[in-house]
Amino acid sequence: MKTLTTVLFATLLGCTFYACKKTGSATLTNTLTDTLSLSGKWTLAQYYSNPGGGGAWLQANDRMNGYMQFDTNGKLQSTVPDIMGNGTSAVYTTYAITDSVTVKFTRTDNSFENFTYSIKSGTLQLIPKGPILCFEGCGFRLTKAGN
Repeated sequence: MKTLTTVLFATLLGCTFYACKKTGSATLTNTLTDTLSLSGKWTLAQYYSNPGGGGAWLQANDRMNGYMQFDTNGKLQSTVPDIMGNGTSAVYTTYAITDSVTVKFTRTDNSFENFTYSIKSGTLQLIPKGPILCFEGCGFRLTKAGN
């Protein structure tokens, strides 16, 4: 009985270490893949506006246009208007992918904003996740430049 208990404990311990290693590796791989797919220049195609009474995705125009350049080293350049209405998003200078659905933009003063992001069919969608949120909804859709 003591031998069976020892064998079961060793097996359980081995499975635990194996499972932890595999998850960590998959997370790192996903983050690297996401960074590579996010990198490059993206042009604003649409923005979400909801001034009350139902929102809609609107086409970029003279007032709402620009680009975001994501470098693989975490640097960010942008001419897209700030989604919160505080000038341009050029105040964001770096980005980091924090998980499979969140990208963190950091400003020159080290304050930050998290965005939920997804890339589908060549379109990058960014929705503010906090600490500041749009009361009635907001977001950006950008297309990869050159596509």
